[in-house]
Amino acid sequence: MSFSYNKLDKILEKKGLSYNKLYELGLITDYSCRQLIAGKSVQLNYLVNICEYLNVTLDDIIEIIKD
Repeated sequence: MSFSYNKLDKILEKKGLSYNKLYELGLITDYSCRQLIAGKSVQLNYLVNICEYLNVTLDDIIEIIKD
């Protein structure tokens, strides 16, 4: 199983944000930032932090891809 954060990428780009900015805001850790960039799993609490900040749902930012 893999993860796609393309939806999140598009939202961040539209709002002029980046993964590094989410880290600077304290929403995610450095490790979770690297995991997002690599398309790997991220702890749910960090995804929730992102959703709350962006006022979106998990479905709006992540796609789970069955291998």
